[in-house]
Amino acid sequence: MAQSWVRAGMQAVECGARVGWMQSVAKTSPKGQQLLVVRCSGQDGKKKGGLRLPGGPQMPAYGSSGGYSKSAPGLGQFKPPSMFGRPAPNETTQEEKARVEAILEQIRGGIGTWQERAAGVSELQRLGFGLEEIYTQAYVPAPTQTSMVVAAQVYQSMVEAGCPPDLLSWFDESKVEILYSLRTLSAKQRRSAAEYVRDNDLDVVGALELAKAIKDHERRPEGRQGFSPVPGDCLAFSLHRAAGETINPEERSTFIERGLGVAVTDSAKLRFSEL
Repeated sequence: MAQSWVRAGMQAVECGARVGWMQSVAKTSPKGQQLLVVRCSGQDGKKKGGLRLPGGPQMPAYGSSGGYSKSAPGLGQFKPPSMFGRPAPNETTQEEKARVEAILEQIRGGIGTWQERAAGVSELQRLGFGLEEIYTQAYVPAPTQTSMVVAAQVYQSMVEAGCPPDLLSWFDESKVEILYSLRTLSAKQRRSAAEYVRDNDLDVVGALELAKAIKDHERRPEGRQGFSPVPGDCLAFSLHRAAGETINPEERSTFIERGLGVAVTDSAKLRFSEL
């Protein structure tokens, strides 16, 4: 059986028939790195080869060729367990336990607004709960949790941007995925996009197409002359590009027809006459 004891700052270890000494000393490298020096010797007292610990640069032990070495890639990289960052069970008060259970019950039962449940998911995540753990205890799939949290952030940015209550109220329980589709837009773009989505009763696919068109218009200063940054013209610009790129006459006609239908400004409509 392995034995270990401490004597004069060194640790004697026995493993099978091999007995030796191991001593660890904290050092600072010339570059200011905090390193751990591990010195080893056999039962006969002779110094053995260097011992490297996983996780980063190590000071060479006695017997090595000198210089700094790095442990094998990945040895120092690990995924924290789901309990990482969460208070130990004996440090959690009864009040905190009751709060967690109340949040889980709210999410499980679909109690309150989706914004309130999204806030509950965010709070659980801050307490150290992972997506899978929340799913196990509240039965809400991980993708849905992500959509709720991100959609709530989009919703809050619209509130801060001064969106009217009637626009905000339109994004009820069934519109979470639509709000999630607008996550790539700026706060100003989200407001105009949200109004366009509501006024035209777009679904998730339509909202995604709109968000992509708005970002595409923003990123392509060349070729967008005549197309204003309003949502309708952004969609028209996207359809104008699609019509110019396709070699299928029927598709081109469809893109042009759709583009003329969504274009807002006369200058945008005029651009389709070029095709």
